[in-house]
Amino acid sequence: MTDPYDRSRLDELLASPDSAVRCEAARNPSIPSEVLVELAVSDDVEVLLGLADNPSVSADVLLLLATAECEEVRHAVAHNRATPTGMLGLLACDVDEYVRRGVAENRSAPLPLLRLLLTDPDDDVSSHAFSTAVSTFCPNGAVPTDEDAYDAAVERLVMWLIATDHRQSIDA
Repeated sequence: MTDPYDRSRLDELLASPDSAVRCEAARNPSIPSEVLVELAVSDDVEVLLGLADNPSVSADVLLLLATAECEEVRHAVAHNRATPTGMLGLLACDVDEYVRRGVAENRSAPLPLLRLLLTDPDDDVSSHAFSTAVSTFCPNGAVPTDEDAYDAAVERLVMWLIATDHRQSIDA
């Protein structure tokens, strides 16, 4: 879109037979909030996926998307770093492992939520939760490729897990 926001051009793009075009159109951060709400009730999964990835989407729209029937849309909401913590908590309990994996991959997910996902019955979910949790203990936020740095980050994560276990047993 040449203008940041042009409703007739947006409607044209959203009507495109190309699903990638519809998805990208819904990602446009210049779309006014009232139009984002309109789009959130669309039957078009590609539009919903684009909305879930739109940096301007409100928590209310994310909540609508988090309750979508399509697990791909719920996964996109779970993966969105702007998704509120409470909503991530609900998505972490989703029946679909793909949705839970979205939370496990979300670098904005709080450590207590990642801790819960470390024990997920799906190995892929728990593995992603582990990698994301380890990355929070790394200076640059990325899982290190250097073995010593990785071991140090894992050690910090384990110490945090032990400390929170100890605090929980004291509080009980």
